[in-house]
Amino acid sequence: MLAEQTSANALRGPVALVAILFVGYTLLSVAGIVLVKKWLPEAQTDVGAGRWNTAPVWWSAVGATAYVSSFLLWMVLLTRAPLSVAYPVAVGATLCLTLVASLWLFKERPTAVQLLGSAFVLLGIALIGSGLRR
Repeated sequence: MLAEQTSANALRGPVALVAILFVGYTLLSVAGIVLVKKWLPEAQTDVGAGRWNTAPVWWSAVGATAYVSSFLLWMVLLTRAPLSVAYPVAVGATLCLTLVASLWLFKERPTAVQLLGSAFVLLGIALIGSGLRR
């Protein structure tokens, strides 16, 4: 039984590869979310007016492509890391980086509770990561 638990909690493949998959997933996901949030309203207006070759339409398409690409990396990541690790780490990292992007790009101001929650999420990611076995 112990051997089954160990293998279920182990990463499959080099740690560096799994880390790159997590970083790639997070960056592509956040980039996709940010680009679509910024450009989609203008793109909808342009497309509605029959203008398909505009910067907002292209940037929205780039954002959608980044988001779909993040999903493809997610599928690969699921083959390399236990779901109990992959999901909280990937979603937590994406939430925290999205908060930073919204602060930086959209000048949104997070509340103290949001900042505290993000700190707890990062702490949780660190704790989950420290429990991984190879």
